[in-house]
Amino acid sequence: MPTVVPSLIVQYIDKAFSEDEKTGSRPIVLSPARLGALNALLALVREVPEVLLPSEPEQYARMIQSREEIRLSVRKAESQDQQMHSAPYGPIDMRPSAPGQPSAVGLIRAILATCPDEVTPHGSEELVFIKDPDIRGGLLRDFATTRSALLNEEWKPATVIAGSLLEALLLWAIKQKPASEVQAACSSAVSRKGLSKAPRGDPLRWDLHECIEIATELSLIEADSTGQARLAKDFRNLIHPGRALLKERDCDRGSALAANAAVELVARDLRRRFP
Repeated sequence: MPTVVPSLIVQYIDKAFSEDEKTGSRPIVLSPARLGALNALLALVREVPEVLLPSEPEQYARMIQSREEIRLSVRKAESQDQQMHSAPYGPIDMRPSAPGQPSAVGLIRAILATCPDEVTPHGSEELVFIKDPDIRGGLLRDFATTRSALLNEEWKPATVIAGSLLEALLLWAIKQKPASEVQAACSSAVSRKGLSKAPRGDPLRWDLHECIEIATELSLIEADSTGQARLAKDFRNLIHPGRALLKERDCDRGSALAANAAVELVARDLRRRFP
């Protein structure tokens, strides 16, 4: 089932309700024909992930109040319908709480129209240490994409993009160190058996495994981050179908969570190392 996002509900309201009904200039009359549209709206609102709902307390409270006003009015109409059985009943008026105010439906639309359809990092605090706006912007987009993929249960994108993001973060951190320190870390990684041989000279040509081991030698990441990154490294290459078949593995919820956990831990450590 696809994730219900705010823009989908905005589109539904625009299609199912007239402009007068949204602005409150004309009441929404709860005849039997309108109950289906309102019940569908309530169901859609319930399906929106919490992280996509308004974060501002007053806006959130107004949306919940509007939702409850609709729910109680619908319940009243349905109760009256049951009492009257097949006989027609007088329609229930849903009027705005005050003249000139939007209806409950219109208020929900206005609030959700300001909400994003993708999960973005909270305040982007985990990447505030990256000063280059182009690099930081690209990584933040990857953060948003992988978190959105997790919400949608799209395990392969969530896994592979997180692996790419993990590699990019480690590479950025390594390149902040002097070349002499990086070279010493490469030699140390080989002597400690973390790597079987020294990586190629240009870090841009390194793979994720090499980035993890060199970042560890440079004390850029903590032991728990290293362990989690090592667990996630094998999933980085599953974007290539041939490698996935060779390893007889595929991405699943476990791989997606493992890769994203590694990203979160590494981002935490880099925020501490580069305040």
